[in-house]
Amino acid sequence: MEPPGKARCPQRPTTSSSATSPSGALPTRSHPPTRAQRAAHQGPPGSERNRPRQGVPLVRAPRTLPRILTPQEVDALTAALRTHRDRAMVAAMLLGGLRRCEVLGLRLEDLRPGERRVFVADGKGGHQRYVPIAPAFFVHLGAYLDTERPAEAGTGQDDGGGTGRVFVCLKRPRRGRPLSADGLDEVLQGARRRAGLDRATCHQLRHTCLTRLRTAGMPLEAVQAQAGHASIESTRMYLHLGEDWLAAQYRAASEVIDAQVFAIDPPLSPPPTPVPFFTSTTDRPGPALPGRSS
Repeated sequence: MEPPGKARCPQRPTTSSSATSPSGALPTRSHPPTRAQRAAHQGPPGSERNRPRQGVPLVRAPRTLPRILTPQEVDALTAALRTHRDRAMVAAMLLGGLRRCEVLGLRLEDLRPGERRVFVADGKGGHQRYVPIAPAFFVHLGAYLDTERPAEAGTGQDDGGGTGRVFVCLKRPRRGRPLSADGLDEVLQGARRRAGLDRATCHQLRHTCLTRLRTAGMPLEAVQAQAGHASIESTRMYLHLGEDWLAAQYRAASEVIDAQVFAIDPPLSPPPTPVPFFTSTTDRPGPALPGRSS
């Protein structure tokens, strides 16, 4: 008997299943078809069935970089949040760079307030990591746990059941149950509407955090660990450095290059004094060219 909750594999067809489908497919067999059977099914060489489609352009969608939020947009969004729970969730993404699923997957035992970090037990790809987050996150988190989190949510370790998830629903009929991804999206949607913003998704909050960390001088390898990327190439593709940062880096580098170039170049000699063609107001022919008589 199959264990509960496990998907069952389809059974292998037997040799008695010899009926041919209306589309002309090969009959199902308990052994793979022979080369002759595959050739008969595919058609003769050069037929339309085997001929690759030519002249069809490969359409590739443009790869756009996600936009980051400006400081003014961040202030407007956080001011529009109504609960400490919502502020803590936004801070986890905006200050810690957590993914939406990682925020919703946090459990009480994953919190490390004394170390100012959280433990991500089930990150993308099943990877685990510790993520440091700014103190502002723990301030809102503490206020939420003390005043807003329902008692019926439990800790996940007592006999009364409940859930060990940190972020739960605050209103009935799902009060005390884990908050869903749709629920978090609704929180952000309402805050955007009240703040008059047209953008502020979970992905953009995370992207804003990682971009600001890199702009502030955090090494790329450290940003990779903070983001939970398995490959540093993902971090390079993910980061969209601000134009001001890039311009400042270019100016600093160009000043060094200019100083080196002009230090090795010989100084420019003063330009020669021009010889006038006419020495008076009367028209006179110019000076004779060398090697030629006047």
